[in-house]
Amino acid sequence: MDFKKISLFKEAGIAVAKITREESKVFNSLLFKELMQLVAWVEKDAEVDVLIITGEGNSFADEIEISEMIEMHANRSLIFGDVRSAAFRSIEKMQKPTIAAIDGLTLGSGCELALCCDMRIANEKAQFGRPELWSDIIPGFRGKQRFLKFISTNRVEDLVHTGGLLDAKEALRLGLVSCVVACDELMEKAFHTAKDIQTYGGLEIIK
Repeated sequence: MDFKKISLFKEAGIAVAKITREESKVFNSLLFKELMQLVAWVEKDAEVDVLIITGEGNSFADEIEISEMIEMHANRSLIFGDVRSAAFRSIEKMQKPTIAAIDGLTLGSGCELALCCDMRIANEKAQFGRPELWSDIIPGFRGKQRFLKFISTNRVEDLVHTGGLLDAKEALRLGLVSCVVACDELMEKAFHTAKDIQTYGGLEIIK
């Protein structure tokens, strides 16, 4: 596959999709479309058992590209919302297991992407949040609802309405991630987990 905002490689039945960092806020309509293309490719490729999603540099993924949204008229905003929702839902519905390997900041839509994966592994520098408030907006679509699968309503409201962040230790305590590892062990742990899934047969995910 030829992507502009995702780098992709495959090794021993494990596909790794790395979100590139051409700018600080990485989520725009192109990335959402490429995420859907990624899912379609993984689902069709019989040689891929597990998908690992991670980020480039010292972060997983940041917020949505606000400048793109500001220029949208009403109809285009609705289309953009549909594409965004479809991209995240396609990851949630994947029949092959997905692992988010989380390094550093995981904010806004990036946090939502991580929550759409079946498993989340974080390093010690990981931070999670929905800081849309910093840009004078609130989380749209299912931004709050996906958080509610893991943590209490009161904690979600606190995060959304204050723009606060969860560090890796707190995310582990709350059950948002399955484990926290040293920074240089993140991808090793993600691959080890993917290989365990292959070995022990946890490949048929019913969603």
